[in-house]
Amino acid sequence: MQEIEVPFEFQRNQIVLRGKVNQTHYATFLLDTGTSPSSIDISFAKHIGLRLEPLEEEEKRFGPKRVIVYETLMQSVDVGEVHSPRIAAMAISLSKLGERLGRQVQGVLGYDFLSDKVIQIDYVRGRLKFLNNGVADIIAASKVRGKDSVILPMRFLQGEEVETFPLVDDLYVNGKQIKVTLDTGSSLGLMLYPEAVRYLQLEKESESSLPESISSLGSRGLIKKTSVSSVRLKDMELDPKLVVLAPEENPGEITELDRRGGNLGNALLKDFRVTLDYRSKMIMLEKAESLQS
Repeated sequence: MQEIEVPFEFQRNQIVLRGKVNQTHYATFLLDTGTSPSSIDISFAKHIGLRLEPLEEEEKRFGPKRVIVYETLMQSVDVGEVHSPRIAAMAISLSKLGERLGRQVQGVLGYDFLSDKVIQIDYVRGRLKFLNNGVADIIAASKVRGKDSVILPMRFLQGEEVETFPLVDDLYVNGKQIKVTLDTGSSLGLMLYPEAVRYLQLEKESESSLPESISSLGSRGLIKKTSVSSVRLKDMELDPKLVVLAPEENPGEITELDRRGGNLGNALLKDFRVTLDYRSKMIMLEKAESLQS
């Protein structure tokens, strides 16, 4: 198979793709490395005739509310010429997500869609590339080195609530190391969870809450700004102004510091070309400015 490149819209710091479900039904998707399973809007699922099976626990908490969710199976998802068979999904209303994005959203593509792929997200060009070769081959051929790129192992956060989120260990805030997930479903920069806030002693550094217009699409409560002196991913400096604090009461989030201290979202990632090699479990970030020179 040749490498396949498809366009995406970068809207409200979200990666928005057009595709098809079951080869005939057009859909708008968000690309979210921080979700498993994928999800599909329940009204859309009923409209196209997907079979819905109630979960053993029919109600699941999303933010302050409990909603009924279902399991379903998309026989296929097509994005451009990339055909992915049998994508498991959770059927749930995505109407609120669509309202905040300003357009209808039929689905969110997560680990089930990504797990067998090597993808490259070019935020500046608005292109998503599906690659044949992994990060190791790209490194061998690339001229981007040193301060312009960073190579990281991809581990996965596993547990009852989250199972397959890309996890990186080498993030440092004010010189202190924490583990974070790489989350293309987050419209923010670096969000720190409560245990990390206490570990970093940032409780007194929190400022006013973010305006609704720039807060995360999936936020569960008030997100506060904070002030830090430095953020570094391995040897690469990131913008310290894009650090926020998650709500103290944030149902469903894993907050144990030894597991993860936060997540890294699109507001920071958009300055890079990001390659996610799910096959060989490697991540590469390349500064966008260095690729244009």
